Amino acid sequence: MPPDLDVTASRRADTIYLHVTNTSPTRPARASLAVEGMKTLSGKAWEIAVDPWLEVNVETHEALKPVERRIPRSMEWTFPAASVTAVQLECRDAGEARRSPRRP
Repeated sequence: MPPDLDVTASRRADTIYLHVTNTSPTRPARASLAVEGMKTLSGKAWEIAVDPWLEVNVETHEALKPVERRIPRSMEWTFPAASVTAVQLECRDAGEARRSPRRP
């Protein structure tokens, strides 16, 4: 885990939720998104990444709207400098075999 990332995780069934802050105001941080014992099937991220010295007011509030992005199949992600990102990963147990339909 890159040292500038502050991560909190939670889980509901086969969905993993990460809340990630890149605390560096100048350096992006690259990470591999993986959950021990699980296979990651897909992921989405909602990212807020603006200049950390942006003065927030009525003219600039649009910059703080989260941008939705798809996590690539490689599960490699770059968290921009001074960003906050919510990540949703759809997973399954790595030992779970694919079930084939029963035949009569």
